[in-house]
Amino acid sequence: MFQKDYWSMSQDELTVLAQKFNIPDIGRAGESGSIWYFNRDYVIASLVNRDTALRTRTTSIIAIASLVISLIALVVSILKK
Repeated sequence: MFQKDYWSMSQDELTVLAQKFNIPDIGRAGESGSIWYFNRDYVIASLVNRDTALRTRTTSIIAIASLVISLIALVVSILKK
């Protein structure tokens, strides 16, 4: 659940992660787009967004499970009376 430190990773490590998660890691620059470069900022931002989305989903699942357990406990306590 902790954020990975993508800024300390090498370009090769980031390229592997970008390819694994289908994140475009190459950018184009220049007048006609003839200069190709590794877009480190975009890759890191995309990985952070992905981690945040996954963390949010996990938190939601835990919250829903807690709510269901609480409702079950309430029903059980009512039925025992």
